[in-house]
Amino acid sequence: MCRHLDGIPLAIELAAARLRAIGVDDLLARLDQRFDLLTGGPRGAEGRHRTLEAVVRWSYDALDEQEARLFDRLSVFAGVFELDAVERTCAGAPIQPAQIAGILVELVDKSMVVARHDEDRTRYRLLDTLRQFGGERLSELGDTESLQQAHAAYHLTSAETVGPRIRGRDSRTALTRIDAAIDDLRVAHAWLVGQGDTERALRLPVALRDYIGHRQRDEMFWWTERALELPGADEQTAYPPALATAARGAARRGDLERARRYAETAIAVVEPTSLTATWATHALATTALYEGRLDDVLSLTGSWPGLRDDPGEDYYRAMNSMLRVLAHSYRGDAAAAATEAEGLLASAQESGNDTALAYAHYSWGETLLDRDPIAARSHLEESVAAARRIEGRAAEGVAMVSLASLHARLGDEQRAMELFADVVGHWRRLGDWTHQLTTLRNLVDLLVRVGADEPAAVLYGAVRDAAPPSFGAEAERLDDAWAQLEERLGSETAADLADRGRQLRSPEVVDRALTILAELRTGEPDLSND
Repeated sequence: MCRHLDGIPLAIELAAARLRAIGVDDLLARLDQRFDLLTGGPRGAEGRHRTLEAVVRWSYDALDEQEARLFDRLSVFAGVFELDAVERTCAGAPIQPAQIAGILVELVDKSMVVARHDEDRTRYRLLDTLRQFGGERLSELGDTESLQQAHAAYHLTSAETVGPRIRGRDSRTALTRIDAAIDDLRVAHAWLVGQGDTERALRLPVALRDYIGHRQRDEMFWWTERALELPGADEQTAYPPALATAARGAARRGDLERARRYAETAIAVVEPTSLTATWATHALATTALYEGRLDDVLSLTGSWPGLRDDPGEDYYRAMNSMLRVLAHSYRGDAAAAATEAEGLLASAQESGNDTALAYAHYSWGETLLDRDPIAARSHLEESVAAARRIEGRAAEGVAMVSLASLHARLGDEQRAMELFADVVGHWRRLGDWTHQLTTLRNLVDLLVRVGADEPAAVLYGAVRDAAPPSFGAEAERLDDAWAQLEERLGSETAADLADRGRQLRSPEVVDRALTILAELRTGEPDLSND
């Protein structure tokens, strides 16, 4: 509550007084009405200190006309914003674009706007309390809709300009810019949907598709699906790429049938040589990999005509090659996997793109897991490091799963437990059930290795037959683990425990896994009551 009230002493004092009559959660939920709720200051205070609104208005009334108008218009921004965003969104009588920088400086000097100097640029923001006040003034003037229109237009253009740069050498800067704008992108998309602006509501998440892939923001996949439900969506030019984007989100959630349907629909309505066809084919191949259809993966990734001789497409080449490496590895064709992984690493190093490097090292690590575990560990650690440089959450997560499983097989159970706890929490935060399921299946093997047999049997029941299916080396490790559990617990006891696991919902399975890992790491596991 103190954060939402911007640390303003009077606001906190007024809120504390209200707690005699209203619960803290109820009050927190109603802070969008703060000027009505937070009234009646100290009895001896001057009038301007008796209500929160009076305090803000006293500062507001000290602004000249241009300062007041710009302040009102700045309330359209939901988060931090940059000078060019203000110039392109907030200009208009009585303010010319060339005047905005000077007026903004005055607002900062008068503590009505907060300036934050980052490494690459200066960003600004309004305190929540001031934003709400400015928004009310903007509404009174009848300017809200025109400002929201300009705000949405600016952020769509910015996303379509910055989004493709994620695939190049300047990916970190591009990611940082989108990170900073996430609150405003959310507001812009919600406004476009609310206005029934179907084409632009589809275009915005499409422009951010590479960002979504890096940051694994499930929220943004839902933006796409929400836009796809708008009237006339299938008549828009952005419809096919939006389908391809939504397919990736559905695959992450484990809804593979929906992912296939989205991707196949997109492919059917675009030119085979288009970049959209490439993106949709990648989603289709990824779904095939999750389902263990390895021949289909290789067939789908054999030729990607949508890719051009453009350094910015190295990201897609890396994704394509990674799928081929994994398919060859899971089929047991180590030579083909190594050849593909070698070419992927060379092109990734040449591109200078950290995402391509992260997936290249991950791919090499996967090919070496059984042949050279020490070299595999080195590549997986390089993958995690490259992914963390740009907060590439998908690449970081898959490399961490392999690294955790490898440490278990190398006999370093303590480190394996630490990594498994980290990556289970990682996937839970991202809402990625498909990769979470792979993680939990690998965790069964570790629990058997450390003698946590009853929790291992419950977890086995929860994940063995869940969708997507287990296959290849992962399925073999699960079968070996189950054989050991039956031998040590007895077939009947093991089966009863597995049946208990099958009754658990996915969130309960994740919570159970984190609990047992915490107990094992502290050295005080309760193995009798998992």
